[in-house]
Amino acid sequence: MDHNRPRRSCEQCRAKKTKCSGERPQCSHCRRQGKQCIYRPRNNHRPTTLPRPSSSPQRVATTHDARSPADLFDHVLQVYQASVYCQPLPLFNPATLRHALPHFPSYLRSAVLALTLRLSNHPAHRILPEEASSLYTSTSRNVVLQKAMQGDACLQVRQTLCLLALGEILDGLHVQAFATVGAAARLEAIKLRTSTAQEDDELRCHWSIRTLDNAFTSTPNMNHPTAPLPYPSSPERPLPTDIMAAREEDISNRHEIRKGESEVIANYLQAFQMWSKVAWYFEDMRLGNRESPWLASSRYHQLTADLYQQQADLSDLHLYRNVGFSRQNPADLRNRQDYWIPWISMQIGAHATPAVLNNPFVQLFVLQSDKGLCQPRSFLQQTVDQALFHSAWVGRLLRECDRLELPIDDPILGQMIAATATIPFLFRFSRDAKVSRRAAIDLQTCLDCLAQLAKTWPLIAKKHACLLNLQSTVEQDGQLRLQPEALWYVVCGDFLDEPSRSLSEAQIHITTSFIEPVGDTIPGEENELQPDHYNWADYFVDSFMVDNYLVGLEP
Repeated sequence: MDHNRPRRSCEQCRAKKTKCSGERPQCSHCRRQGKQCIYRPRNNHRPTTLPRPSSSPQRVATTHDARSPADLFDHVLQVYQASVYCQPLPLFNPATLRHALPHFPSYLRSAVLALTLRLSNHPAHRILPEEASSLYTSTSRNVVLQKAMQGDACLQVRQTLCLLALGEILDGLHVQAFATVGAAARLEAIKLRTSTAQEDDELRCHWSIRTLDNAFTSTPNMNHPTAPLPYPSSPERPLPTDIMAAREEDISNRHEIRKGESEVIANYLQAFQMWSKVAWYFEDMRLGNRESPWLASSRYHQLTADLYQQQADLSDLHLYRNVGFSRQNPADLRNRQDYWIPWISMQIGAHATPAVLNNPFVQLFVLQSDKGLCQPRSFLQQTVDQALFHSAWVGRLLRECDRLELPIDDPILGQMIAATATIPFLFRFSRDAKVSRRAAIDLQTCLDCLAQLAKTWPLIAKKHACLLNLQSTVEQDGQLRLQPEALWYVVCGDFLDEPSRSLSEAQIHITTSFIEPVGDTIPGEENELQPDHYNWADYFVDSFMVDNYLVGLEP
């Protein structure tokens, strides 16, 4: 027998034990399912480490990869820590995952292997990682969807649905991911009605489902409990070096001792919850539900109050100036990713959310386009100050992550960064050369980060491409001509949205001031204080207070 002759059945049909039509290059079954059709030589055996999918739940339940080499589980842990843990889900505790993996049900273990294979390869699999991942996913999905349809809300089923949804988002199967997230959210609702267990694994699963539900759907599927569940356990904070020398003398740190050590996982999850609220607010505004945001009864006012409360609840022990982040070295960051990944996510979220809430595109373009809505000048000035300040901090944090080789792999952070990038995108057209240069640097920083995320996440790839298309915006006679729908998509479009192909354009006019500046001359001194005499942070606060704001539009 010629062992090098291709088989008559493709790998997909062999795995499913269905009759293959044998058509080349793609059989009828693979063509209908949109699958990759591969015919392998007879001597190209399937690796023994790969579980074979089966339509029989009993067979799947008894077929597992316990024969996998021991270092495969070590590899899975490394990939999970580097690319999945808190990016965006805290689903498993890295400290216990390696021990727990061999004891997972086969469908959960297959889901873990499928997701990590999408992000990295391992020599134990002699076939392409995409094929191995597809086979693991099929093995897991066949079992867990049947369990979900039966109302099985056990922890392992909900964990598996989280991993499958994340894998579908990675593959760009956004409608399928939307359905999977919905199934997980409804099973979680069933569980909350029947049990209030608060073990760490249960809490991690609850907050993972809630994060997926809030971040990747326009309207949440999950009925959140009246009393929020506690947050999962957090790792200890690394001891910073030479922290006292880094503190500013005029900033009080006394109350941090009274507060004690707060939970960094809780802070990071709270930052993501706030981002979801702002995204929903903008989605409603995009649909035409406008308001007067300066009123105390407005959603904008409530969101701003929530942001202030979030800042008040944050322990000073996790503040940028107190953790010594910029003085860390890359090796130390890699060794303590369990802390630094959620910490940097919390920091970026804490600045991106207020920046986007005060986005000049919304406050100075969308709201002013409503006839008869006259906005207070001091309010406009305040919103632009906030947008500029916080967007500059996002740029600074991203540059430090790049310098310290701490990768950003989180798609939710990618959405925040894309929305934040629209702020320096607009202000790079400022008439003030210094402001324009600063905005251009921050915009490029955001684009560089998004370009890396776009290699993994299709949703971010679409937003990155949309921002690049907006780069062709032309300034004529002090006015910008751009497409509002494209900006809306970058700011708040979710993964079911598509970039608008509308060719409608609007004009935004740039001016320099809303309120007459008080001036830079100190009484009794003849010379004015020149901006160059300040460090950048001082100049930022002083100069942006009265200069370089977008105002006016012609839709």
